[in-house]
Amino acid sequence: MKGEFCHDFEAEKQKEKKLRIKENLKKFCRNFIEQYEILTQKMKVHPRLLRNYKLFPIEPFERGDVPTFLKHCKQNKLEDVSRMLKLDPLMVYQFDEMHQSGLIWAAKRNHPLMVRMLLKAHSRVNFRDMPGRTALHFAVMNNNEEMVRILLCFKADPNIEDN
Repeated sequence: MKGEFCHDFEAEKQKEKKLRIKENLKKFCRNFIEQYEILTQKMKVHPRLLRNYKLFPIEPFERGDVPTFLKHCKQNKLEDVSRMLKLDPLMVYQFDEMHQSGLIWAAKRNHPLMVRMLLKAHSRVNFRDMPGRTALHFAVMNNNEEMVRILLCFKADPNIEDN
């Protein structure tokens, strides 16, 4: 009897794990479709171009002058970031070696205007750094209510847990 209970418990754990994996895959697919629609409809990127370029980076610093872009985000240089995004709108998706995007850096440094500008440029609001933190995590850690409101208005997920 005891062995059967343990077996059922393990089977239940496996089912839960498969369900979590399935839910994560669904979220990934929804996010991918959402980003595709943003790129093709709002940012006017031709679908043929999506096949030819790496739009969403896998490695840090994959495009152009990412260190300068991130430095401007950290220093709240709105005009410089705006200029760089006009030249390369996909710069908004870049990140550093800790997987911290311009949005995360702006939230970390308490720059609400920069956060709003990056979100309007379609930065990924729920992008996670290496420890699994989002811009919303940093806004909450800094007790920045204005930034929390901005991020939630742009559909930041308050249920994301860090690693």
